[in-house]
Amino acid sequence: MFSANNPSKPTASGLAAAVLLAVALIAAHPASAQTETVLYTFHGQQDGRNPLAGLSMDSSGNLYGTTSIGVNGESGLVFELSPSGQQTVLLDLSGNGGGQPFGGVVRDAQGNLYGTTENGGRHISGTLFEVTAPNVAKTLHLFRTGPPSFKREVSAKDGTYPAAGPVMDAAGNLYGTTQYGGQFGCGTVYKQHGNTYSILYNFDNTHGCWPLASLILDAQGNLYGTTSGGGDHRVGTVFKVSPDGTPTLLYSFTGSNGDGYGPASSLVRDAQGNLYGTTVNGGSGYGTVFKVTPGGAETVLYTFKGGLGGPDGVNPVGGLVMDSQGNLFGTTEFGGAHPENCGGTLGCGTIFKIAPNGTETVLYRFTGKTDGAFPVANLLLDAQGNLYGTTEFGGDSSCNGGGGCGVVFRLTP
Repeated sequence: MFSANNPSKPTASGLAAAVLLAVALIAAHPASAQTETVLYTFHGQQDGRNPLAGLSMDSSGNLYGTTSIGVNGESGLVFELSPSGQQTVLLDLSGNGGGQPFGGVVRDAQGNLYGTTENGGRHISGTLFEVTAPNVAKTLHLFRTGPPSFKREVSAKDGTYPAAGPVMDAAGNLYGTTQYGGQFGCGTVYKQHGNTYSILYNFDNTHGCWPLASLILDAQGNLYGTTSGGGDHRVGTVFKVSPDGTPTLLYSFTGSNGDGYGPASSLVRDAQGNLYGTTVNGGSGYGTVFKVTPGGAETVLYTFKGGLGGPDGVNPVGGLVMDSQGNLFGTTEFGGAHPENCGGTLGCGTIFKIAPNGTETVLYRFTGKTDGAFPVANLLLDAQGNLYGTTEFGGDSSCNGGGGCGVVFRLTP
C-alpha cells in the first residue's frame, strides 16, 4: 500500500576505557568478513531520530519502522524506507495523540500498519494505532489509568505504557503487552479484535511482571513472551498464554546460577517448539543467550564475557532471529570496539551469531561513527541471509550534540 514515492534509555555504567588493551582484546577475537551498509542516516529534523525498534519488510523490499523522537524533536514517527534508501514519513505522531513509539510496526495483507506508543493519548498512558495511508491514522485503543497517574499503578480496567509493538494472527487480531497496569500492576497481555479491546491476562508476579517485549504466536494461537521481573526469583520469566488466557510459567530466571536475569527481548521459536532469547544481564554479568524447551528446561547457550572493550559484546537488549540451519543472530547494545567513540562506555555494540553448538562469532563491531552506535532492537533476516536493523545513535555527527541520531543498516553475508 505504501510507496516511497507517496507525497532515553538507560545506558550501561561507564567504565574507564583502556584503549590499547581494548584493541588487543579485539585483535584476539577477529570478526567475520561481513559487509555493513548504511541504508539511511537520520538527521533529527523532518525525518526523526533515535530508532529503538526493529524493522518489518514487504514483498517489494520496502522497510517500515519507527523513531522514538519525531519531527523537530516531537513525539516520534512511523517511516517507510525504499530499497534505494528514500525515506518517507508515513505518520508524525505529534499530531495524532501518541508519543514515543518504542516498538516496531506490523503490516497486514492490505498494507496497513499497526503499532503502539508508550506515552501520549488522552490518558498519557500510551496508544494502539493503525496507519492506512500516509498521514492517515486511527487510534484503536487509548491505554489508561485512574488518577494519580503512576506508571506502576494498579488499574483493574486496563494496562498502561506498552513498550512493545503488537503481533498479528492470520485473522487480523492484534496481541501485545503493557509494562504496567492491569489488575495487579504488573502489566497485561491484551487482544484487539477489530474495534474491541480485551485483556487476556493480568500479570501477578507469579508468571512474571513488567513485560517489555513483543509476543510471538504459534500455529495454535498460543502466545509466548518474557517479563523483565517477577517469577519465583523476581528477576524475570518466560511465559505462555493460551488463546483463552490461561497462563503457563515456562521458566523463572534465578539471576544467581549463571542463567541471566532481566530479559527485555522477544523470543524466537524453532520447529520443535524450543524457545530462544536473551537476558540483558547475568551469566558473567554481561548477558546471555538461552534456550527453553516446551517442558520448561533452560540451557544457557552463550554467556557474554564483557571486559574492557567487551570484544564479544555487552548487554544483548534485542531479541534473536534464526535461519534455516538453526543459527541465531542478534545484537548487543555495548561492547565490541571503539569505546573512545561512544562516551567511554564498553564499546559501540555488535552483531553476533550463535551456532547450534553454542559457538559465538562476532559478525560486526560498530565504530560509533557513520555506521551507527548502540543497536538495541531485533534484527530482520531476509531470504538471502541479509540482516537489517537500526542503531539508536551514531550516523550524522552534526546531529544530537555529536552523538548522532541513528541509522538503518544492512549486514550482508
